[in-house]
Amino acid sequence: MARGGYRKPNNPAPVSGPGALSRRTDGGAGSKQAMKEIRTGKYGESKAIMEQQQGAPMAGSPAPSPRVATPKITGLFDTTQRPEEPVTAGMPFGPGSNSMKPAFDPNAELVDFKAKYLRSLQDVALLPSAPQSFKRFVSYLESFNQ
Repeated sequence: MARGGYRKPNNPAPVSGPGALSRRTDGGAGSKQAMKEIRTGKYGESKAIMEQQQGAPMAGSPAPSPRVATPKITGLFDTTQRPEEPVTAGMPFGPGSNSMKPAFDPNAELVDFKAKYLRSLQDVALLPSAPQSFKRFVSYLESFNQ
């Protein structure tokens, strides 16, 4: 026999009350989503879908990750943590352990360029129509030693 009339939901609450009377309406932590019956035209698929829903519970809140202690970072104006070490330590100049090599050698490009193109540029510089600025550039390349 069919039942009619209002049915009070147990979980979740229908509506939250105002202010101090407010409650969670999502069912609280660890609530389960109601299973949905999906009707398909193929025999046995609805039962298989319902079984899948029973076997796969809704994900809860992720567990909080443990806090990793970070080392104290020295501020810009704090006293030094290494009073015996010169400020130029690690740099390719000045006192200190100069273990760091320059990351970029500005002359390396020029050396490669000179090795590849100097002969051709000299031939062009000998032409009567070559501009004076180009001839000076070739002269600079010829004087560059490395």
